[in-house]
Amino acid sequence: MIHSKALQTLLLLTCALSPVGCSSLGLTDPAPIWVVQEAPMVSERVLWVVCENAMVKHGFPVLTNEFDPKSREAHSGWQLDLHPFKGHGFRERAVIAYGLGSAGKLEIRVRVEREINANLAKPLDPSLAKWEGDADNEQRSQILLQTILSTLATR
Repeated sequence: MIHSKALQTLLLLTCALSPVGCSSLGLTDPAPIWVVQEAPMVSERVLWVVCENAMVKHGFPVLTNEFDPKSREAHSGWQLDLHPFKGHGFRERAVIAYGLGSAGKLEIRVRVEREINANLAKPLDPSLAKWEGDADNEQRSQILLQTILSTLATR
């Protein structure tokens, strides 16, 4: 029977010496999960106001100058949900991107990034948090996208 600490050391050595690396073992940040759908064509200004309102409605902090018309992306601030146990606290932020879709429509892509707090000593102190990548929150991405689409459909 291998002791837990010895197993961790063996795993780290295997990652370091392997030509494939740790990515084959699933020890890297997970791939982004985008939820994509088409919407009616509107101006960038209208789209940004709709996206901003949707982010506020779902509790994402809106940052000024976080909408970049060159990259056609908007990022919210991080929404914190801290817990007193390691690995239970997390933070999430919304990323909304857009481009041209088919037949003069907009293609809107939404992603909710998620990170877990791995700080063992003081998990309730956000200034000491140790954030590690976690799988995107696909369900929350779908809800945010549906809010945007519902608002655009009423225009």
